[in-house]
Amino acid sequence: MGFSGISPMSLGIILLIVILIFGTKKLRSLGEDVGGGISGIREGFGGDLGDAAEEIARTKKSLEELKERINNPAPSGSSETDLENTEWRSVD
Repeated sequence: MGFSGISPMSLGIILLIVILIFGTKKLRSLGEDVGGGISGIREGFGGDLGDAAEEIARTKKSLEELKERINNPAPSGSSETDLENTEWRSVD
């Protein structure tokens, strides 16, 4: 069952009752709060997606480097096999 049974007149009466119960100031502040929340969510997703894309690119590069090292190991006497000379990155 959808909204096809509600006429514009019924919606107008419902809106009038809501305005009488809550008042226009309360509805205005509610609208501002909802709008601010939606804006915050949009900004949050935008920033996180940009950071996530950079992190994915770094991870992909690290995996490619690891794959290259596995496929082409360095000779046993080289400094690349020495753990002290190996570059380690922390993952946040």
